[in-house]
Amino acid sequence: MLNAVSFFLTVSVTVTLAIPANQTKSRVGDKPHILLVLIDDLGWANVGYHHPNPAEAHIDTPTIDLLATEGLQLDQHYVNMVCGPSRASLMSGRLPIHVNVDNGGPDLYNPKNPVAGYQGIPPAMTGLAEKLRSGGYATHQVGKWDAGMARTEQTAMGRGFDTSYGYFHHSCDFYAHTALGLCYPPNITDFWETDKPAVLSDSQQGEYVDELYRQRALDIIRNHTGSSPLFLYYAPHVVHMPLQVPDSYWNLFPDIEDECRRNYTAMVKFTDDALNDIVQELKDQNMWESVAYSTW
Repeated sequence: MLNAVSFFLTVSVTVTLAIPANQTKSRVGDKPHILLVLIDDLGWANVGYHHPNPAEAHIDTPTIDLLATEGLQLDQHYVNMVCGPSRASLMSGRLPIHVNVDNGGPDLYNPKNPVAGYQGIPPAMTGLAEKLRSGGYATHQVGKWDAGMARTEQTAMGRGFDTSYGYFHHSCDFYAHTALGLCYPPNITDFWETDKPAVLSDSQQGEYVDELYRQRALDIIRNHTGSSPLFLYYAPHVVHMPLQVPDSYWNLFPDIEDECRRNYTAMVKFTDDALNDIVQELKDQNMWESVAYSTW
């Protein structure tokens, strides 16, 4: 029996899932499929299994709660407090102090080091996806990158991903897909597909960006041929600022008076639903038969 492995991380919570699988699409020698999910700015008590009264707090995370309840919960595992260093650490396998401790913008530059003196993972460092691709994996990144982009070698493609679909910087407008406060001139579109700007259809223009990410992740799973093991790094923009969410989710929480809290709670719910869809698609494709363990 083989294992399909999935890791979930947030700034304050860490999740790992291992899933035994014996279907044809899941059997690729002795190598497991890997799903790595990074949820940015998800607070400790913003998931049901950590809150003493989730219903009273309007917390609705059934997918996350089920995975955590059926698995192993790590409550003394820590990451860097901000997004850029956490992502650089995750993708490089090094502690932030050795790769990136400054959550600066892409224009942060050390003129004394024209080769590696840019924000993000230094080009000479080996990345996680590079190692997995050298081991025969099909590698895909969806969502927020924020681990370097000044040189091609620092992008997701340069770091070993066959495809990538998302944005480079700390934050972007969920609907306009423009970078916030980091690029000049203002309102520059920060939406990329592997080695070029992402081309969106008319129906995708102005679409909630994390809906596009959800659909891309599902497409990757559906289209995976099974000839190689799959590594999917899914790093949604939610629940990072700005606090923006589709009306259909906003309307789920009419009893929350504080506008910011209502937006954030709705974004957490969106995240849980997206995760549910991804898990269900893996099951539908016979890539997720049963959960052996999950670690949060």
